[in-house]
Amino acid sequence: MHWFENANYDFIGKRYIALVISGIMVTIGIISLLLGPRLSIDFKGGIVMKIGFKKQVSIEEFRSTLSDKFSGAEIQRIISSSEESEYTTQYTVRFLGSETENAKKDMSAALEKFGDYKIFYTNIVGPKVGSELKQAATISVLLSLLSIIAYLWWRMDLKYGIAGVIALFHDVLCVLGVFYLLKPFTSLEISLSVVAALLTIVGYSINDTIVVFSRIIEYLPKRSDFSSSVISIDRIAEIMNKGVNSTLSRTINTALTTLLVVIVLLIFGGETIRDFAAALLIGIFFGTYSSIFVATPIVFFWDQAVAKKRRIAAEGSRQIEKPASPVLEREAKIAEGELDETEEEMQEESTDEGTSKKISQQKKKKRKGRN
Repeated sequence: MHWFENANYDFIGKRYIALVISGIMVTIGIISLLLGPRLSIDFKGGIVMKIGFKKQVSIEEFRSTLSDKFSGAEIQRIISSSEESEYTTQYTVRFLGSETENAKKDMSAALEKFGDYKIFYTNIVGPKVGSELKQAATISVLLSLLSIIAYLWWRMDLKYGIAGVIALFHDVLCVLGVFYLLKPFTSLEISLSVVAALLTIVGYSINDTIVVFSRIIEYLPKRSDFSSSVISIDRIAEIMNKGVNSTLSRTINTALTTLLVVIVLLIFGGETIRDFAAALLIGIFFGTYSSIFVATPIVFFWDQAVAKKRRIAAEGSRQIEKPASPVLEREAKIAEGELDETEEEMQEESTDEGTSKKISQQKKKKRKGRN
């Protein structure tokens, strides 16, 4: 579909409105990190149980039964071993808690409706994401961001790399901010699947941003002049708007088709991938938004600052090259002691006498011409 084929929107002109919106969302995201988002047992640890049933019990029915006392539990179906073959349906259940005896009592009370069942074990486990894994993940993310900056610096210019990475931080913080806002109304939590969704969003967003940047560079008067050093700031704004508008149809179509798939996952995917799908849904929206209203305006602000600095430098050089007036020269000589006030008065008198002589001579010439 060729939507927005002849679009001509002034996105750069709306940059301050976008700046306010993004500032609010990023602030909420930072606050959520400071106050602590709702973390899953992947990050907190808890209790894990292995439970078997002699009859078929669907995962939906099992999850519905545990929803009252074990809300937010992670349930995974496993294949039974030969020695446990009489229990044809087996699950591992992982939930927050530290008291195994109380957990066993509550679980037994919930499972009575299913008849024959067996709790094979109940163990206290630590978080899946330990300190070493957190450190390794942090280093990996930082290296990937530096790689993105380096690639865009080599392929385009440093400003495009920095703008792209800032947009990625913006997208991640916006997802965390929305999760924090929905915290009182939903059971959404930060799990390993949400972390996977955030990494997916990073890849999606930077791809969309590079497409927009590439089109902007194509419209520059000189393909080799990525710094836009010879273009006026108004012309840069015009080129950036043209680049965004020319990719708008592709951006919207890509976002909509991806969102349709994610919405289907969110509605029909079940409890297991609900948080993953929700994070993708929010992230794709903000990833598309940031390519237009965050990354591109940052490059424009960069060019605007460079143009202003260049203009100030040019004005300064013109003032240095401009010859000083005779009055300023005399005042400078007096200040430096090269000329005293009496000499200045003598020069002024001689100048006045010379000027009066020239005027009288010109009058005589005019009279002779008349005669």
